Amino acid sequence: MTGELDDLKRIVTSLRSGTDDQAAAVLARLRLGEAPEDVAKTLPMTASPATSGHPPSLLGQESTDTSGSGMSHESVFDMSKSASKFRQGSSISLASPTSQNAGWSPSASISSSSFAPSGKGKQPATGDAAKEQSFLVPLFDRDDYLLARDEAEEDSEDEDNLQDSRIDPRLLQHASSLDTMRNTAPSSTRPSRSRRPSPHRQNTIRSIYPTHLAGRQPMVNTIRIHPNLNLRNLFGNMPFSSSIRSNHYPGDIQDTQISNLFLPTWAMLPINTMPDPGSLKRAVPSILQQATSLISMGVSIEQIIEIHPNIAALWDKEVYTHSGILSKWAVGMTHGVYMKGNTFSCFGSMYLFWCLMRWMISPSPETYNAIPEWFRPTPNQLFMPHINIVDFIVWPAFRELVVQIPAMQERMEWMMDLSLNLQCDWSFSVGEALCTSEETGQVDLCDAAREVARDLVNWSVGPSFRGYVSNADSYVRIRTEEY
Repeated sequence: MTGELDDLKRIVTSLRSGTDDQAAAVLARLRLGEAPEDVAKTLPMTASPATSGHPPSLLGQESTDTSGSGMSHESVFDMSKSASKFRQGSSISLASPTSQNAGWSPSASISSSSFAPSGKGKQPATGDAAKEQSFLVPLFDRDDYLLARDEAEEDSEDEDNLQDSRIDPRLLQHASSLDTMRNTAPSSTRPSRSRRPSPHRQNTIRSIYPTHLAGRQPMVNTIRIHPNLNLRNLFGNMPFSSSIRSNHYPGDIQDTQISNLFLPTWAMLPINTMPDPGSLKRAVPSILQQATSLISMGVSIEQIIEIHPNIAALWDKEVYTHSGILSKWAVGMTHGVYMKGNTFSCFGSMYLFWCLMRWMISPSPETYNAIPEWFRPTPNQLFMPHINIVDFIVWPAFRELVVQIPAMQERMEWMMDLSLNLQCDWSFSVGEALCTSEETGQVDLCDAAREVARDLVNWSVGPSFRGYVSNADSYVRIRTEEY
């Protein structure tokens, strides 16, 4: 009885001292059926940080469970090992005992602010953290997850042009109309362009997002097709409508033929017409622009999309320097998310990022089928405007949710928590996940490791994720506190 009373006191204290959004989030969790003791566990023992003018933030938290309740242990790869020491085409048996987990040591804890992308004007990491991660090339500043939409719209016009050049103008027009409906304030009230504000300026950060229909957006009326796909190839040398009209069938049959036209799924790209916050805005368009430039210069597409990701580029600077653009990009994405590159979760994420971007650069049945089925774009991704980074979230059900709710695509504390606690289960030493490809001579995942990374069951986040997303267990796999 005393414990229940303490839980209720903590909830009442949070409702009194927190912001309106924080109080609404607590009430929403209770109305959705979450047990009071579970809600109380995620609330602070003392008054909310909002009372002192500072919003709750994950910026200073480390790469373990942010709630302090869940253990996130993962073996760390010895980065001093040479890439040439791995067995040729090595693989291991999945029947190996899982008791090796007991000997794992926690991965190095590095705060999200310890490293920043080159050119951002931040000082490099020093001390023990720098020694643990002597080589990092993050593609974006992870702190930018927490930027609001107005703060995120301060990038240069060149970046805007880069994004616009890849997208059907009809989609941009539709996305603009959506933004207009959501932002009723006059443009004169928006902050002027200046230095990127700190995420700490926001006085309220919504940590629980409603999942009801009122906060969701409609689908677009057009789809996005990769420019390399020539629809004329499906209908001879004429536009598809003219081709059908010239086949001399009766008019009603021609009308039926036109209505029955379809586009293969592998040729449909996500609708990324919303700008990503801060430095994330360049993460995806930059590699697409670079690949397009190389193709126009005569570089073969096979050379660009590679045979497999060069995993050793995650920790070996020399290997990274001599890797292809796709592997380099995947390394930058992985370092940006994890701020490290020496765990199996990093290896698995690099593999997934590499597979998805490989298809985005060169859409084909082969590159599309190489992506794990659950990592392929969902219907909402294909028909609803959203930011690029959402496409690289592991769980398809959660991607569907985030795309539907534009409010979840800014001030993304849930994304920070996911990055800090994302983990892929691997029951062996990290070195056993790697092998040397006989075809390329580069380091790749062994067959068993690739199967593990391609199985959604093996991916999970920490218990603290429940504090940022309502009904989180219905969208993602959450580890138990004893894990």
